[in-house]
Amino acid sequence: MRTALLFLLSALAIALASGCASGTSKSAAYNIIPAGAHGRETSWTPTEGDIATLEKKLTRQFSMPDKMVISGIAEGLPPYSLSEYNIRYTGTGPVESRYILGEAVHKSLPEAATLLTDNRYVMPEKGGPRYFTVMYKPAEERIVAVRFNGN
Repeated sequence: MRTALLFLLSALAIALASGCASGTSKSAAYNIIPAGAHGRETSWTPTEGDIATLEKKLTRQFSMPDKMVISGIAEGLPPYSLSEYNIRYTGTGPVESRYILGEAVHKSLPEAATLLTDNRYVMPEKGGPRYFTVMYKPAEERIVAVRFNGN
């Protein structure tokens, strides 16, 4: 009986640990562009907390996509997890209507590092699911749109 109880407790611990790990997905790396940064029109700087909330919601959106939010991919389901993208975030808009804009590049691409280090890097028009942009409204904690670059 003691062995069975130990087995059940071990199984429960493993299940809880794997559930917690899957709920904490985030981008491979990110950069927050501060307000007034050279080469970008940023009107405010998102906080680490803003980005953590956005990425938590984005992880959910990637696992259970809403076709009203996600566009640019035929299947409607992103083929990569959020943890496979480098993302650059920018704050824009006046106080009463602020947005966080994110630009993402798959971490396997050479320009993924450039995205994080060069604020002037321009996203390509095409590239499929290896590139996406996100628009997030922090006041409502709502993802407005996720757009993948079509082929």
